[in-house]
Amino acid sequence: MSYESDFDDNDDTRPLKASVREIIGYVVARWMSQPHYLFAFIALYLIAVSCDLALPVVSGGMVQALTSGPSVAQAAVWSSYYAFAAVAFGFYFFRNTSVRFWIPLAARNMRNIVDDGFKDVQRFSSDWHANNFAGATVRRVSRAMQA
Repeated sequence: MSYESDFDDNDDTRPLKASVREIIGYVVARWMSQPHYLFAFIALYLIAVSCDLALPVVSGGMVQALTSGPSVAQAAVWSSYYAFAAVAFGFYFFRNTSVRFWIPLAARNMRNIVDDGFKDVQRFSSDWHANNFAGATVRRVSRAMQA
């Protein structure tokens, strides 16, 4: 048995350290730590999704107005075009604006998770630090950061 295998975290047969309920609770608590960013993102993204779902309807209206032939009033064609342009603009605007709320939300959550992980490791006793290989501790914290 090599020295590295003593500190290998890739054992898929071992049981989880936390239950699924605890993991979900942890994730919900992290996301709810910044409710203003979370709810703004969700609201804007739902508006973008509704615009995305409306695109086939308004494009169908535009196709019908164009295929009706020359007897259809030009105003109907232009109004269907403006409706399509407004819905498409709304989709891109609300989707891109929602990302402006998602980026700081995710970045702050990642920073807080890493900070909490290092705080937890630093709170361990000096005996724990003396008895644990530093490289393995750094590897575990780094893998947790990547997760």
